Amino acid sequence: MRRNRNKNPRDQIEEQLRRAGSIGKLEHLAGIGPSEDARNAFWQRYARLPDSTDLDAGVAQLKQRIRAQAATRTRTKQPHVSAGSTTGGNDAQRR
Repeated sequence: MRRNRNKNPRDQIEEQLRRAGSIGKLEHLAGIGPSEDARNAFWQRYARLPDSTDLDAGVAQLKQRIRAQAATRTRTKQPHVSAGSTTGGNDAQRR
């Protein structure tokens, strides 16, 4: 059975989150720089939480950032305009 490639953006981002496979991949998707300093700056705020709560809270924040960025990209998409047309429609269909 083939998967529907025309999923809505929310489903696509949720699938990316499920397939991330590592915290490093989540950091990358969230826009956290690959340098040790950038990663430390992000995780520093979670270091004082007890037990695994720090990791869970950090991962939740990474996922929230990824979802927020995806929502922003979805809201700011502009309609496609074909070359030579200011309306983006097919001139032949209007004749």
